[in-house]
Amino acid sequence: FHLAFGYEDPAHGMAANMGHYLRERFGSRYYALGLELGEGTYLARAVQPDNTLGDFRIGAVSRGKEVSLSNDLERVGLDALLLDLRCPASSAVRQWLSTPRALHAISWVYRESANPYTERELRNTCDGIAFFRYTHPTTPTRNAQLSVAARTAY
Repeated sequence: FHLAFGYEDPAHGMAANMGHYLRERFGSRYYALGLELGEGTYLARAVQPDNTLGDFRIGAVSRGKEVSLSNDLERVGLDALLLDLRCPASSAVRQWLSTPRALHAISWVYRESANPYTERELRNTCDGIAFFRYTHPTTPTRNAQLSVAARTAY
């Protein structure tokens, strides 16, 4: 959610994140593209007890909750799709965009979580959604592997 143009922190309310500043600087030329997944796995960094980053971890993406964006997009029946939220919409679509949906809240930092979702209205989050039904872990670059081994940031 760091690239979204609107981020509401559960504890602090609306927060100015990177997407906010990009939208402020570039206006409508900034296109915030969100990512939603059906199921699969992803690569992240573990967090050590001292809150430093540790080794790579493979995390699992669970199937969407009944009322979730991933569940809505899976019903389309495609393995991948790009949904442009800026295009003109009917009143039914505008209502769908304004209804809070559960979105996967997965990060490059691995965290064990019983609830990997956050509730958001799409119209206040991004300009488009890239959806992939199945996902697999990325392959880290040699530089990333060396940084993890040396326990440095990259």
